[in-house]
Amino acid sequence: ELWNRLDAVVLQWMYATVTQEILNFILVIDDFAEACWNRIAAMFKDNNHSREVQLENQFNNTNLEGFPSTKAYCNRLKLLCDQLANVDSPVSNTRLVLKMIFGLTDAYAGFVTYIQQHDPLPT
Repeated sequence: ELWNRLDAVVLQWMYATVTQEILNFILVIDDFAEACWNRIAAMFKDNNHSREVQLENQFNNTNLEGFPSTKAYCNRLKLLCDQLANVDSPVSNTRLVLKMIFGLTDAYAGFVTYIQQHDPLPT
């Protein structure tokens, strides 16, 4: 009896913390928390490849021109790297540095040249 009540509490918590769209997908009468959790996990696992492609596209197309400052630009690249790591597609430090410098505007040409000639690249 206690186990069933605790399971119901966990199940209600899951129902209360997801969007309506996800709730419609996971809601099953007389369900157990474990089965519900497995449906949620499967839904997001199936989405990993699509999410990875979307994040890679955003990462590759991000450049300084779309941001008010270099700090905002760098923060966006870092966020995209973190999100890619979350879908098992980590970005190496070298790739991040190269993307960052090649996404800068012409005003940073001297800096880009300096970084390109630096061995090893900064991290």
